[in-house]
Amino acid sequence: GGQAMAELVVGQLVERRLADRGLTVTQAMIDAERDAFVASLSDDPNEAQRLVQELRLRRGLGPNRFPQTLERNAGLRLLVQDQVRVTDQAVREAYELRYGRRFEARIITADSLAQAGELARRARAGESFTELATGHSTDISRAQGGLMPLISPLDPTFPQSVRTILSRMTPGQVSDPVSLERGFAVLKLERILEGSGPPLADVSNQLHATVRREVEQLLMQQLLRTMLRQAEVIVMDAALRERWEYQRELLLGGGEG
Repeated sequence: GGQAMAELVVGQLVERRLADRGLTVTQAMIDAERDAFVASLSDDPNEAQRLVQELRLRRGLGPNRFPQTLERNAGLRLLVQDQVRVTDQAVREAYELRYGRRFEARIITADSLAQAGELARRARAGESFTELATGHSTDISRAQGGLMPLISPLDPTFPQSVRTILSRMTPGQVSDPVSLERGFAVLKLERILEGSGPPLADVSNQLHATVRREVEQLLMQQLLRTMLRQAEVIVMDAALRERWEYQRELLLGGGEG
């Protein structure tokens, strides 16, 4: 009930905002939304179609809900078009993120600064960093001896403190304890992989489109949250109201796009 209520409210909010601005979602826009969604799942068209069907079954997106979801997203995208700006700097950063240098590193995490400091001291004294990570780290990477996925200096999915420290290290070096959102970390830089991608000019248009879509998604989420905060929705049924409020909080935290 809460999910259906959320979809109804979001759909009406988007329709109202489009009408206020004299905008209309066309079938071509909906088709483009679907094509982009399918392409985001896999580079293999057949695999992408299989994943779409699997996702629709898992989320209960039938012959009505799936097109409605695409139309809502197309409407949100249309509403933010005049706000989208893609700079040359953003394209260059996207290039570096995808094709630039990477750090291969290991990590040990600990709950306290004292624990992290002791583990750093032991690693520098000659103990195996891999074995220390396996035996003492609180991070899930301990199963791989602390080995992390390759890290770009520009990848925001990794803490800035970690990326900054790695950028200053040389291969084989063990860091001092680094403060994280939760706990502390000790890093060992294994090696630096220099970028070897195609020239920026050859992939500039593709990266521009990718960055544009990322900016659109961010603006769409911000717009949705703004509309939800401003909307006055009165639900008389207590149980449905509870489920609606739960779904509303999810949307305020994660967005629709």
